Amino acid sequence: MVRRDPFVPPEALKRCRRAYLGDRDVRAERLAVLKSDKTGWPPTLIQAGDTECLLDDARQFAESFRAAEIRCELQEWPGQVHAFPLFSNLVPEGRQAIRYIADFVSV
Repeated sequence: MVRRDPFVPPEALKRCRRAYLGDRDVRAERLAVLKSDKTGWPPTLIQAGDTECLLDDARQFAESFRAAEIRCELQEWPGQVHAFPLFSNLVPEGRQAIRYIADFVSV
């Protein structure tokens, strides 16, 4: 599903993609994290806002961990934008998300 993120404009995502990839092909094996071998990967927590454009990517990423039998928890936070925990000084959900991260990594 294609979503327009309410916080991150499409041009910003394109700039990030160019900065990350450079002239490499997005289909290059090393960059294909959804299809990569996850043997030995640690338990993983994925937090995503349910309004962000990367929500479907987060779902696919979580499913790729589950398919590899790696413990993965996907949290979809209602009404939140991409990277909302960065705004923990402004939104209570950001503070809650950070507290949950602390709990997740301390297990």
